[in-house]
Amino acid sequence: MPGEGDATDQDFALAVTNGTTGAVNPQPSVSALSSTSAQVGAEGFTLMVSGADFLPGAIVRWRNGGDVTDLVPTSSTTTTLVVSVPPQLLAAPGEAQVTAVNPLPGGGPAAQQLLFAIIGSYEVYLPLIQPSSNV
Repeated sequence: MPGEGDATDQDFALAVTNGTTGAVNPQPSVSALSSTSAQVGAEGFTLMVSGADFLPGAIVRWRNGGDVTDLVPTSSTTTTLVVSVPPQLLAAPGEAQVTAVNPLPGGGPAAQQLLFAIIGSYEVYLPLIQPSSNV
């Protein structure tokens, strides 16, 4: 009953788990792109992402503004991911952020994001030069 007897300190153990068993996948890192720019409206192309700790099932994440597209590699090693970038991702000028994402558990996106420029087409403006009437 409360208030009766002597109070004593007791030791107890607390275990915390993340709900997974076995190995936790590493977070990948990205270091370079095989190409860093393309013109607006260009055809699709093959892009190689270099880095480290890419696992089977890793993908390349392409973020342009609020749009995010996950690209599945056509080939991969622990240090390279090769993806096909479709022309739809080159339809508007801007700057895409490119990274790699390893599968769960653990894994997730790389801490780094590499920039890919989508260069807008522009017209050169040359004013019409009229000959002077004072010649």
